[in-house]
Amino acid sequence: FPSHDRYEEYDFGTGRLLQALKTGLKSKAYKGTTIFGQFYSLEELIGIYVGSIKKAAEELIGEEITAVKSGRPVIFLDDPERDHQTEERLKEGLRLAGFESIEFEFEPVAAAKQFVHGNVRNNSEGLRQTQKDSENPSSQEPFRVVPSISEKVLVFDFGGGTLDTAIVAGDKVLAVDGVYIGGDLLNGDIMEAKLWRYFGSQERYGDQQMEVPLHIFEPLKNWFGLSNLNNPDMMNKFDRFKYKCTDPGKLENYKYLIRMNLGFELYEAIELAKKTLSFEDQAVIRFEHGSIDIAEPISKIEFEEIIKPRVEEIREVVMRTLKSADLEPTDIDVVVRTGGSSLIPIFEQMLVEIFGWEKIKQFETFTSIAAGTGYRDWE
Repeated sequence: FPSHDRYEEYDFGTGRLLQALKTGLKSKAYKGTTIFGQFYSLEELIGIYVGSIKKAAEELIGEEITAVKSGRPVIFLDDPERDHQTEERLKEGLRLAGFESIEFEFEPVAAAKQFVHGNVRNNSEGLRQTQKDSENPSSQEPFRVVPSISEKVLVFDFGGGTLDTAIVAGDKVLAVDGVYIGGDLLNGDIMEAKLWRYFGSQERYGDQQMEVPLHIFEPLKNWFGLSNLNNPDMMNKFDRFKYKCTDPGKLENYKYLIRMNLGFELYEAIELAKKTLSFEDQAVIRFEHGSIDIAEPISKIEFEEIIKPRVEEIREVVMRTLKSADLEPTDIDVVVRTGGSSLIPIFEQMLVEIFGWEKIKQFETFTSIAAGTGYRDWE
């Protein structure tokens, strides 16, 4: 069956899970998908999804909404022309949702606006609360009073898909930067380092005992890549690799993973272990389904070693952002961490090494960007 038929067969017609729609916009080759026999372009899918949010908001406020400001990563693609094309695809999706006026905001800039506006709005109340707390040391301050709007703030926006940075001072954006590294990519790194071997990546086959080619494991780098392998040609290849294989059962497990479309469930197990490592030194990646039985331990040290190249690349982005703004780390007054992946300890440690612990602040981890896009300007 084609991959979409496999989805529908095993979901019993109850629905399809769609993820990373915005990321899919980067690919010129990816036009859309067929759902229950009908083809939808990626732009149409975005229109349907955003349109449902638009409808709910209109019902809430009792009037039609015709304008939208949408967040976007600083860099969709390194090629400026293709970056623009990707933004245009996103804009078309928003048009199909029913919006007439469409603006875009870099996501870390939106987070910066929310941070600066929120602290200016709460500054007087915060000062009063601080004075009160100084008289009562046992009370807990609800938030930290931060530098004034005129001082320099670096936003470290690290989510599931991208890492984006911005430096603002008052109403001025001094620099932005970004890279396509996010929590999803880190999960793929864990998958390759710790779990590929469960599906035959270290096995040999045939009379000459050749290594099973690693390229057939590349789709395991993300959960949705498996559906592309669900075709007769690929299944026949697996059968050929099983000939005199050192462990044919592992290749059979790979086939089972593909046929049953279990990529999402497996990656959820990886995600759970990764989150555990944010507050524990050890975790176990547990996944059981059919003949697949995985209980793979992973330590925080192992995890940090696996993602070390990503950490260095992200460090380079931070330093590059400073250079673009013609600033040194000592010139930054506050470093704002936002996005779920910013909670990973090694990235906090990296920022502490650059800026010092007293400047680091976690801020509205999952809502700062959405809230920040609501500001029309800096006034």
